[in-house]
Amino acid sequence: MTKDVWLKIDLLELLDNHTGALYFHEILVAFPQISLSTLQKKCHELQQEIKNCYLQEEVQLIIDRRNGIELIRETTTLQKIIERLITKELPYQISQKFIYENVLNTEELCEQFAISHSHMRRKIAVINGFINDYDLHITVSNQIKLFGSEKRRRSLLIAMVSLAHRQISTIAWIDNSIFYLKQAKKIMDYLQLPVSYHYLETIAIISFVNEQAIKRSRKILFQKEEKVLLQAIQFPKKPYFLLHWEENDWIFLLLSIHSIPFSPAPFSIEESFKRSFRTNALYLNWRILFQTYFSPLQKEQEDLLHYELLREYVTLNLLKVNDTFSNTYTLSILKTLEVSYPRYFQVFSTFWQGYTQCHPLFNLLHAQVNALFICETFVPWNHYLPQVSLFIDTYLMPKLEKWMTFKTASTLSKKYRITFTQNQENADFIITTYHDTHFFKKEKIILVEPTFSANDLTIIEKRLDAFYQ
Repeated sequence: MTKDVWLKIDLLELLDNHTGALYFHEILVAFPQISLSTLQKKCHELQQEIKNCYLQEEVQLIIDRRNGIELIRETTTLQKIIERLITKELPYQISQKFIYENVLNTEELCEQFAISHSHMRRKIAVINGFINDYDLHITVSNQIKLFGSEKRRRSLLIAMVSLAHRQISTIAWIDNSIFYLKQAKKIMDYLQLPVSYHYLETIAIISFVNEQAIKRSRKILFQKEEKVLLQAIQFPKKPYFLLHWEENDWIFLLLSIHSIPFSPAPFSIEESFKRSFRTNALYLNWRILFQTYFSPLQKEQEDLLHYELLREYVTLNLLKVNDTFSNTYTLSILKTLEVSYPRYFQVFSTFWQGYTQCHPLFNLLHAQVNALFICETFVPWNHYLPQVSLFIDTYLMPKLEKWMTFKTASTLSKKYRITFTQNQENADFIITTYHDTHFFKKEKIILVEPTFSANDLTIIEKRLDAFYQ
């Protein structure tokens, strides 16, 4: 996608994650690479795009010089505007055409986008800057052609469709999407995969891309070194309802399913290969670095780590495109972590930098996010937050005290690890409604109203902040 589209999607995400309005200068902090005039222009463009997509009572972007910018979303999601932004772009349009056609007419495409041949060449050069990493290349003359491995071609086309759409049934240019959903359901039943809407939609898109390639006689071929790895994998037999698929089409689908993080494997890998991977530097360095920066691993954690890294190893070596099923919100995960859990983000970033220096093959955004989720499985987000023990003593009924504990814990959960104690001597702070507090240590007391208002929560937060920061 173009920088313009990513900027608008990032703006949407920023505004959607903020309650109330933001001023332009506040937004610029998150986008230091652009000027104020550019930001204002993009916000007004985005406002018009939203008006074209939604009714006012669904979503609206309010831009007010005095009060700032506010995204109001009432009854729907932002998927429609995200689809609109992505699907009108040249990379998406070309991807769509390459699903159905092997060769594109340059003149027709230039007319469609109202650009010159030279402008088209420049745009294609930008696209090549991305896809060349996956051993794919687009040439432009009187015709536009895509060269490279068929399996990587399919992976990239699947990635582009998945990036823009959450449901195959909402893609207007796919005829008979129900057929692919039914075929996906058959495949899931055949492989005994767990019931999952995500799997269903994902497999339907893979099936669709496969079917179009088969109709156009495009064949998947594996290289000699890839065949060595394939020999270590025991694939289930191709089902009867896919007899028109070649074996490699079936293998491609299985590998694509296997590439989904934390997914159950649709095939088995030889035990000897799995054992040998435990001595692979990819696994050993990950384990060593994790235990250096985070914590020791238990046996079951090492097994899960081994499974996930082996899955990524197979994916990267056989498909290369390991972000096939990433989407717009994948890109926001790291930024969200940095804001919400800065200490965790700092530790993870140091860990990941060390790992990718050892293994540049894994220096990919999707691999980074996968690693983050593995880390979180072993060490929760709040691990590095200060731990605070609170003692609550009021003249309120027990149910109301329980309500106070819930509100306190939920409000401060992103900044502190809150625990409650029944022993005031063990408490870091004492929250009370009693004005007569002679039996408490004064430096520990936080006096609150029986109504326990938002102001009381702010007072508690300020006291904790002053103590721990």
